Amino acid sequence: MVDIKIFLASSIVEFEKERMELSNHILRLNNQYHKRGVYFTLVICENLSSELVREGKQEEYNREIEDSQYVYILVGNRLGSYTREEFDIALRHFQEKESPRIHTFFVHEAYGIEADESVRAFMDYIDKELNHYYNEVDNIDLDGQEMFSVESLPLYRNNEALRNVRAELEDANNEFVRLRTAMLDDPGNDEVLSDLMDVQARRTKLSDQVSQMERSVLESCNLVREKGRIGSQLDWRERQALDLVNKGDLKAANAILRDALWDREFVQATEIGESAVDKCREYLSGKRLLASNLKALGVTAKSEQEITDVYELICATAEKWQVELDALCEYAEFLQMQRHYTRSIEVAERCVKRYELAGDVKPEEFARLYKTAGTSYYHAHDYVNAIDRHGRAVGLYEQLATEAPALYERMLVDAYNNLASDYASVKDQVKRESYLLKALEIGERLLQVDRMGTAEIVASTYNRLAIANNRMNRSEDAETYHLKALELRRMLATSDPKRYEPVLAETFNNLAYLCKKQNRHEEAEAYYKDCIEIRRRISAENPSAYETKLALTLANYSELLHDEGRFAEAEPCARESVSIRERWTRMDEASFSPGLAISLKRLADILRDCGDPARVDEAEECYRRSLSIRRKLAEKEPVPNETSIASICSSLAVMLADYQRLEEAEALFAEAVVLQGKYSTREGTSDDRKMARILCEYSRVLHAMGRDTNALDNLEAACVLYEQLAEKNPRAYEGEYAHVCSERESLRSEIKS
Repeated sequence: MVDIKIFLASSIVEFEKERMELSNHILRLNNQYHKRGVYFTLVICENLSSELVREGKQEEYNREIEDSQYVYILVGNRLGSYTREEFDIALRHFQEKESPRIHTFFVHEAYGIEADESVRAFMDYIDKELNHYYNEVDNIDLDGQEMFSVESLPLYRNNEALRNVRAELEDANNEFVRLRTAMLDDPGNDEVLSDLMDVQARRTKLSDQVSQMERSVLESCNLVREKGRIGSQLDWRERQALDLVNKGDLKAANAILRDALWDREFVQATEIGESAVDKCREYLSGKRLLASNLKALGVTAKSEQEITDVYELICATAEKWQVELDALCEYAEFLQMQRHYTRSIEVAERCVKRYELAGDVKPEEFARLYKTAGTSYYHAHDYVNAIDRHGRAVGLYEQLATEAPALYERMLVDAYNNLASDYASVKDQVKRESYLLKALEIGERLLQVDRMGTAEIVASTYNRLAIANNRMNRSEDAETYHLKALELRRMLATSDPKRYEPVLAETFNNLAYLCKKQNRHEEAEAYYKDCIEIRRRISAENPSAYETKLALTLANYSELLHDEGRFAEAEPCARESVSIRERWTRMDEASFSPGLAISLKRLADILRDCGDPARVDEAEECYRRSLSIRRKLAEKEPVPNETSIASICSSLAVMLADYQRLEEAEALFAEAVVLQGKYSTREGTSDDRKMARILCEYSRVLHAMGRDTNALDNLEAACVLYEQLAEKNPRAYEGEYAHVCSERESLRSEIKS
């Protein structure tokens, strides 16, 4: 976590309101940046112990100012001696180190009192002697100014590699606009389409690289600041490198840190036991700075290997001498960022063992490590270990949040959400929901303090809870959560459409799906149209982010139209969805083929049921393509692909049975029952609904084959499931339950006769 410290110096009496505004502003910043690993800490002068500050420990107090990246001076109708002293301390440090960045605000007019001589003299000093800009305002409008920006840091401003990548991204954006225009003029031009896809892939890669480099810049800034604050013993090479880093010259700094002579000196010193531990700390400090600088210059195939080699050296040394063990966690995080999840797990687990042996590791370090390990296990689809590690992180963050809520509550919400995702992956909906409710309890409390700043965090949790409740067939609760998310996201999209319309569209899509399930087709269609309008518009500007989401909504909308028998309207939606997903699957099969499987099935359902026998062959081809994709995916990830295979098998079997291919249909139904049966809980869940429908459809094929006893067994089992579904959700399932019961009685009578 990168800690950006902000010091506020002001009159205690005059500026209570402004201090509260700044505190709220910091809270909003943390809402936006905490997921990127950045946390803003606000230090207010009166919150420091008066005994510490004013009675013989001025050096400690000065360090708080010198340790800050930003200092804000609020001056009212008079200038207090302490406020002036705080300004002078900050200025002296700024002149020596180019930090902190100082902002001065004169807020005397709002009180209807003219500023006294001390204030006017201070303004003249800032203006004429320092040539420093200050703000003379009636109130503090923090939201209207960019006060916290990495562009102000020399390490960012002078980073040639970052500037070059940003320039490449700008060129790629311009080329994308040109090709997109050409594509609109000539939609059938495959050459332009191919070029467009290549440019879009490059845009995505460059955008990710810029984001990663900016984060690394902040990490390097934090590392430099920490070394200066702690005052640890540094080798002369690292001291020179730090001076260069502060000036933004990372390449020159790295040349010093790569000094091979330093490596030999370290080996010799440790072999003869010459202050071995101290030498080890100095050496590792320099190598960790080198790794941080390399990341700030951008991770390429070449630099990734050097970063990996540096971290391997760091970790081997740290483990041998039992110092700087958190470097292993840092390395595991880097491997995770590069998607080397298996290797990340290995390094993280080594770190766990070292931490346990050390015995003096802080809880926050253990929590960070468990979170890293859990996330890598999750991406490696090892959900059992993900649950264990994320669960340990939750326990520690709960303890830390109790002791320091301002610092750790956000991390606790993330930890709850991570654990909820783990449980969702193993279909434990109860535990999934319990952790989401814990996250919501914190989020709703923070919402009362800062509605705009926390709205999206809470809306996201509402959305997760709605999906969880929908899975458990609690449609009313699901709708309540979706509507709460909708309210917050409408508010956010009104204030900032570009940023929040995408998540507003997500809520429209989810509400439409829920209304369809409740047989409220008119409402569902309205929500789908709202979603399609937004996603079609934003995907035109940024297809890599939104075009596949548009394909999802088109597929869902085509299913609604299919259910209403509006096949002529449904087919174009389904075909557009397939077309979009085919393009993206060609670029990245692993990421986009599951979506293509969904769209192919939706198109196949429409072709099967449209009443045109000439479309049957194409329908079967679509089913089998969808089935082939799911079977391949299920080899590595059975959940949720096995239930999808069951659904496709059942749909294809229905069509084959209609054309008297009963033996093929029976084999497909038998497979569907086995696969779906693994996930049927008999508790009225969505998996139970799928199982009930498969059993009903299978019974009709068995009846046609003369196997009435087996058909009746299926209907009996389906009736039990539909009864449970109807108890939880009468509006959606009472009609189906009654129909299946009637079908069962008819078959009973037929067997008896």
